[in-house]
Amino acid sequence: MTPDADALDALYQALPLGEIDIANLEREVELRAKLLGEIAVRDLRTSFVAPGGLRGDFDGIGGYRDGWRDWLETFDSYRSDLNETRVGVGSTVLITHQSGRPRGGMIDVENDSAVVVFWRDGLVERLEFHLDRGTALEAAGLEPGR
Repeated sequence: MTPDADALDALYQALPLGEIDIANLEREVELRAKLLGEIAVRDLRTSFVAPGGLRGDFDGIGGYRDGWRDWLETFDSYRSDLNETRVGVGSTVLITHQSGRPRGGMIDVENDSAVVVFWRDGLVERLEFHLDRGTALEAAGLEPGR
């Protein structure tokens, strides 16, 4: 099922897009988890996928919140910008660029990344946050670079 414009707008609000207020991290992740809970199935699955088969899986809205807290607490600053949205059959890929300064670091790190959203009956069923865009496009059934 393809999401409608309202579902996509709600999704954009629920994801950690833009500048994240790391000083108020708990408030940031709680707000986004609450927003996601309004548009997600009860058995939501969230995965963080890195090259080389590294993967962390989290269940439910609490898992979404815990996964993002684990990721974001390693940064002194963090930002993720949405560059493009690609809609497939039953999935949406958000092409993003993330940057941040690791906790205690002196320089920022950057990465082109992507989020794959799988839908069920108009609700978010699964989220996969990929550090590699090609892997994300493949996971969504779309060709990399297309």
